Amino acid sequence: MQPRIDKKLIWLLTGLLVILVIWDLLLHLIPVKTTFFHYLYNAGYAVIFSVGGIFGTFLISAPQLSNTVSRAIRFIGLGLLSWTAGLIIWVFYNVALGIEVPYPSVADLFFILYIPLFGLGLSLLLWTYRISITLRHKIEVLLTFVIAAITTFLFIYQPDLSRELPLT
Repeated sequence: MQPRIDKKLIWLLTGLLVILVIWDLLLHLIPVKTTFFHYLYNAGYAVIFSVGGIFGTFLISAPQLSNTVSRAIRFIGLGLLSWTAGLIIWVFYNVALGIEVPYPSVADLFFILYIPLFGLGLSLLLWTYRISITLRHKIEVLLTFVIAAITTFLFIYQPDLSRELPLT
């Protein structure tokens, strides 16, 4: 049975999204980036991921969907729940333990687990709808990814490769 999504829930989530956007804008105005409100922000948007994960994993079971599509949505939901768990653990490290950047941490496992779960769900959807992907499409996607990754790494991210950091 398809869950009936109440308009109140939609308004609640929309309100939460608006609050998080305003919160994010305000956080950018604060010069110190290690305040309690910065740490708590992760818990705020973990709520949005968790709603998608709960719906995708536990509540979506429409009879008009094929078994493969239902599995795909479940894997995507599990990926979102994994990301949620990573965010909550990250907030716990920040707020309860007072660790600014918990690296490496248990949260990293959940962040990494998100990728195969979400990817498997998307792969199942692609397989189900038999989207024709030619060799040209694959090359274009690969080139776009490589160019975006290099641009991000060299010009935007600019990591600090100091001797104190471990190689991993």
